[in-house]
Amino acid sequence: MPDGFQFCSGCGNPMQKKGIPKAAAAISVSVAAAVLIIAGTVFACLHYRNGSSEKTEDFKRQESVSRPDTEAETETLAKEPETEAKEKEPAAAKEDNTLAGKIQKLNTNRNSLPTIDIDADRYQAAQRDTNAAWDQSLFYTLEDIDKENPDDGRINSFDISKKEFLNADTGNRVEYDIYTNPANQKVNKIVSIEYAGTQLLMTEYYYTDDGKINFIYVYSDVNYFPSFATPDRDGERFYFNGDVLTKMRQVIAGIQTNYVVGQRSAEVGNNVGQVILMQDFTPDQQASYDAKEQLMIDQAYNTYDIVLKTEGIAAIQGYVFDERTMPVKQAKAALYTEDGSKELFSTETDSDGLYTVYVPSDAQTYRMEFSKEGCRGVSMYQVEMNDQLVGGYQTGVYLAPDSLECNITVQVYDALNYNEQGSGMLSVGSVEYFIRSGINCRDGEICEQGVSDAEGNIRVYLPAGMYTVQVHKDGYEDTYYVLAVRTDGEVTHFNMSPDVADGEMRIVLTWSDMPNDLDSHLFTPYCTAAEHIAYYNREDGKGNSLDVDITTGYGPETVTISNLQRIGLYKYYVADFTNCSRGDYASREMSYSDACVNVYTSDGLVSTFHVPVGREGVIWEVFEIRNGTLIPSQRYYQAVQDKDWWSTK
Repeated sequence: MPDGFQFCSGCGNPMQKKGIPKAAAAISVSVAAAVLIIAGTVFACLHYRNGSSEKTEDFKRQESVSRPDTEAETETLAKEPETEAKEKEPAAAKEDNTLAGKIQKLNTNRNSLPTIDIDADRYQAAQRDTNAAWDQSLFYTLEDIDKENPDDGRINSFDISKKEFLNADTGNRVEYDIYTNPANQKVNKIVSIEYAGTQLLMTEYYYTDDGKINFIYVYSDVNYFPSFATPDRDGERFYFNGDVLTKMRQVIAGIQTNYVVGQRSAEVGNNVGQVILMQDFTPDQQASYDAKEQLMIDQAYNTYDIVLKTEGIAAIQGYVFDERTMPVKQAKAALYTEDGSKELFSTETDSDGLYTVYVPSDAQTYRMEFSKEGCRGVSMYQVEMNDQLVGGYQTGVYLAPDSLECNITVQVYDALNYNEQGSGMLSVGSVEYFIRSGINCRDGEICEQGVSDAEGNIRVYLPAGMYTVQVHKDGYEDTYYVLAVRTDGEVTHFNMSPDVADGEMRIVLTWSDMPNDLDSHLFTPYCTAAEHIAYYNREDGKGNSLDVDITTGYGPETVTISNLQRIGLYKYYVADFTNCSRGDYASREMSYSDACVNVYTSDGLVSTFHVPVGREGVIWEVFEIRNGTLIPSQRYYQAVQDKDWWSTK
């Protein structure tokens, strides 16, 4: 048996750190499980990162973990990439702390995300106490273990902020969800989500109020769903007390094995598998346990110290197309504050038509201006950024020739009620409309207005460009849609939501003609994955329902939450059923479908989400609702693996 642990594919991210033996070659889950059951000597899936290694026979212990003395010491592990241009930058520019100065600095390098070395060997484990046991009170009050118990699930009331880094070892993008207790402003949980191809490598860290590590859960999946480490979920668990690893649990293919420092630790927690006491460890098992303890302490405290101290950065991204939906390169994308006249920063689109602008992840509303010689310029309003967003994906921008003018027809339909024939949605006639130039332009100068005909048709003649159409009728919520005028004779569809009652929320998904079928999926506080609201489970008896399911393009897909719970977690996704069902998980069709999600309450239209453009994938994670608060997610996945709920009944 080789020194250290065996590598286990599918349980988390491979890791290699200084002072730890290199892991042996990967073995399959089934083989690993068999070895664990028969021999009882193979330990938890240890995921080492690629890189040099030295075997550590012993490491020094001290009473507490050594934390950095200064913020500068921490910042050496979270740096922006250095560039030649940066080195030549005048000192005065580096000291410019205005918003424009910060944005200029962030965009000096094309990829401005800070890096994080989570494996840096900076901390030491405390003196081991074999009588120590995990304090489970933090985990069991934070997570919603018992759906009927009001004393748990407290994390659903926490404030959530997000930050994004690059992993210093792998170069992968890593998102961090940071959960802060609003009562005392203490961070009790940080979730690391690393994008490694189609896999997500996830680590959930739990911290006490004084910043001490309490519990860690490491696993991998193809989609992220906020949950917790139930005993049946594959992955690794690490239970800490006073910077000592008191127990390590491995679950592979549902088979649980526990490695514990002593009998008292063995008595804590839901041990349903094999239990191996430290007194029975082999020398190799002991060395591996020690090394794993040290690695997880480094990762936990590097994450806590670096992520919390590094200023958040967000990326405003989108694509620019011509009137034929071909990418426009070298178009200018200029950034302003919403009402400002001074340009903060400008960049040009690349050969794919993509623009990227990095900004601080502070609460700020921007405006963008897009231009190219010979084309009609486009303004984009209400580009809102905050610490809950790491990727501000914007709707596609179309730059059409100055001389192009088009006849456009907009057909307005009900988002909730079918027509008498049941063949489509009810037409909404005699609708007032107001058209303003620009994307997300909801007030200001109106360039066209009028009333639709009795069948709900709005016919206008407009210069090519981007517009915002507001539609109004008594009995319906005011709705705003982005209209791209680019082809003469084009017909597009809008859907209006009937008025929403107090305590209700309505979610309306619309898209273009391809792909034919996009599906809404709503996970609620009381459902399992198999029981969530979808086309095969249209209502749940708790006031949640899929009211409309259109499978031939355009939508809508309409979901109503008739009794929005103020306690618990809701999660809303969109699945590309057309491409899921035929196994084309790398399809870009949904990303080019102009898919839009409007969210309504009794206050009217409260949020609008546009699908990320130009992305491969079939699952769009749109938003979550925690204790009545809507929080954007905006993640995009290109795998479904064993999650057949996306495409089958």
